[in-house]
Amino acid sequence: MTIKGVSIFIVEIPRIEDTLKRFDKRFIEKIFWPEELNSSGSKHLAGRFAGKAAVKKLIGNANWRDIEIISFRDKPKVKLWGKARVIASKKEINSIKLSISHERKQALAVAVGVGK
Repeated sequence: MTIKGVSIFIVEIPRIEDTLKRFDKRFIEKIFWPEELNSSGSKHLAGRFAGKAAVKKLIGNANWRDIEIISFRDKPKVKLWGKARVIASKKEINSIKLSISHERKQALAVAVGVGK
């Protein structure tokens, strides 16, 4: 197992709340899968956004909806689709480990690309 890359992203939770108020469904539909919206509250949505952004930085120029963050046994799990999957494969990234943390006003995510 080899680490192919590491990325970190931090976001202000109030910034996500303001964006949701201004753009409503347009923002949500552009960024998130319906399954990603099952978590409650803007804190968790900001965490998933930070997770997606960290993965985007890790693999490169992918579409937001080509990155899906799901909960698996109370841990975030990354699923890649389309262009994101192709880019990760070219970079020999077989899996992405993700950690998400929340504070009162911030959400942070760290993505680690793992290969053989």
